Amino acid sequence: MPPKRIIPISSGKGGVGKTTFAINFALALSRRARTVLVDLDTGTSAIRNAIDVPIAKDLYHFFRKGESLNACVTPLDEKLDRHRQFPNFGFVAGPLHLIDEITNFGAAHKAKLIAAINTLDADYVILDMRAGLDSNVIDFLPFSNSGILIFTPHLPSAT
Repeated sequence: MPPKRIIPISSGKGGVGKTTFAINFALALSRRARTVLVDLDTGTSAIRNAIDVPIAKDLYHFFRKGESLNACVTPLDEKLDRHRQFPNFGFVAGPLHLIDEITNFGAAHKAKLIAAINTLDADYVILDMRAGLDSNVIDFLPFSNSGILIFTPHLPSAT
């Protein structure tokens, strides 16, 4: 059964709080339903850095090792969730190093990832997109019925 909702989070430029919002939004949704946050802002791997837990498998394992995307979901450990308030939260980390399949999505890799996102065991999937509005962001938008754009009103280039 596909996720109930896939919600991409995007921004016109970096540094506007997109990943911070994506993490907190996914955590809040997980209080109500199974939620997976997918790090597609792979140039920075900010989610990996922000959520400091051991990661066994990430997008590298999905693209290069043939792992299912569900097998690449990392839950919070007891260190970060001592009171088990977020048992329905998990995230798919970007790879430690840049790999071409993610940095420059070709049509086949994009289709493989989109199909895998639709098989995630989650009610909500939050996509932390990379900054800017290139084809690697825009091509994911038709697969969702909503999205969130993060920007600051003080930077005209961000809008």
